[in-house]
Amino acid sequence: DDILYSRTVQDCERFCDDARAFNCRSFSQKADRCYLSGDDSITLPDTKQPNEPGAIYKEKVCTRSTCDGGMFIYEKTTAYFLRTARQENLPLSSNTPGITKECARLCVDQGADCPAFSIDYNGQRCFTLDRNTQGRGDDLVERDGSNYFEKILVARMNGLTRFPLSLST
Repeated sequence: DDILYSRTVQDCERFCDDARAFNCRSFSQKADRCYLSGDDSITLPDTKQPNEPGAIYKEKVCTRSTCDGGMFIYEKTTAYFLRTARQENLPLSSNTPGITKECARLCVDQGADCPAFSIDYNGQRCFTLDRNTQGRGDDLVERDGSNYFEKILVARMNGLTRFPLSLST
């Protein structure tokens, strides 16, 4: 999360789009302050957004219907796995090191049936998962030798890659 100086809501939106240190999912603009957050109403479903006079709150919203021309990327969480997900082994062409790219391709080939995947580097295995962390962020559990990858749809607008934002009440 981050706090920046910002004159306008548009500046704050741009800061959220351009954030590189974390996946910015929402922002609040009040006076000359821009509050960027890695959380939103999906990652913190039980947390009510405070009604702050003069503040504007927006969340990233990106689905197939709002992201024409978008592309899928993966957000990697190192040394974690999603404990509540049902996993199915993805057959790899070999068991040589460097399986991440092949696992990502196998997941993309499955479309919506693979919202996330995990890799067990110790056993050189790759698993498709039946769910992602949306609403289940607490279900990520530490596990050495494993990485969790969540599929994220990124929109393309005016030649730039960014997420559309919508006002949330």
